[in-house]
Amino acid sequence: MRLSCRDNSFPLLSLDGALHVIADLGLEGVDISISPRHAQLDPAAVLEDPSGQAANVSRLVRAAGLLVADVFVLTGFGPSVLSVNARTANERQQARRQFDALLQFAVQAGAPGMTVLPGEPWNDDPETGLAVAAEELAWRAQQASAEGLGLSFEPHAISNVRTPDSVLALLDRSAGVGLTLDYSHFVSLGITEEAVDPLLPHARHFQARQASPGHLQATARTGVINFPRIIHALIAHGYVGWFGIEYTWNSWMDEVDTIAQTALLRDVARTVLS
Repeated sequence: MRLSCRDNSFPLLSLDGALHVIADLGLEGVDISISPRHAQLDPAAVLEDPSGQAANVSRLVRAAGLLVADVFVLTGFGPSVLSVNARTANERQQARRQFDALLQFAVQAGAPGMTVLPGEPWNDDPETGLAVAAEELAWRAQQASAEGLGLSFEPHAISNVRTPDSVLALLDRSAGVGLTLDYSHFVSLGITEEAVDPLLPHARHFQARQASPGHLQATARTGVINFPRIIHALIAHGYVGWFGIEYTWNSWMDEVDTIAQTALLRDVARTVLS
């Protein structure tokens, strides 16, 4: 199991600067984020020129001595990258065209797989919203598989799947789709680690940061997640992917020193894996 870090753990730096911080931390890989919430890699630029953007990212990643561990696309935060279960058929067709471009980027950047979000809740018709999400995720997995890439979704605290049981139900309906598993989203909602463990066999990619009930991101001192136990469980399930450390910083989550906490969690993982 190798260690990676999200580029937008350090969003006030350039992409090149963030990559060199990740390398200086002694990590092997980077999770490349395409996000309307961060300026390092603008979705509009990737959609307009996926090949050119991939060539530039590949050059920077190689220069920093890293590998691309994953491409993480934050879907559903406005029309720049539409949700997988967008409401109308026209929007879903546009979302598929966007995915085609994003997939081209991921392939040419040398990523082993892609992470998307599972969709938005349709509060007025949740069953239809989940059915649409399952169909669209399965289509994306088929397109990714044809290019030799894995496709997974990351459940999060405001998505259409917020409990382990609902995640398993969506996976069961989404042929070929894996899971990008991040315990912090569940723990912050008051769900126990043990309740999340049944998701481990479905993990294609893993993201890690400390959290506690009511706090999506916490420090090594205040967090409650037992990462040594979870790493051993991943190994027992035959997980061979990346362990992606994913502390983040933005205007509403600015209480954690992302460099220090990344280094501390890196050391926890190294101790277990050594």
